Amino acid sequence: MSSIVLGMGNGAVMFGDRDASNVPDDDLIQLVNPAAVNISAFDLSVLRGDGIFEATTVFKGFPISLENHLHRLSDSARLMDLPTPNIAAITRG
Repeated sequence: MSSIVLGMGNGAVMFGDRDASNVPDDDLIQLVNPAAVNISAFDLSVLRGDGIFEATTVFKGFPISLENHLHRLSDSARLMDLPTPNIAAITRG
């Protein structure tokens, strides 16, 4: 059985140079209803079309090839002149 799960991360932590070690797990990422309206009117992906996207398969609760996906995410951010992803925070989230 497959399902779609959407997680929305805390952009200030996930794409900043802020130390995430003192940020509670619940503040890193939230699971949201993928059929609901979840985007802020201030989101630059909505206002200007800025954005990068990465998806992965999760098997028994663990993402497959997470490190490879995060490297691609970092490369995409660099190519688009977007903030560098905080890999440690994203992995923890």
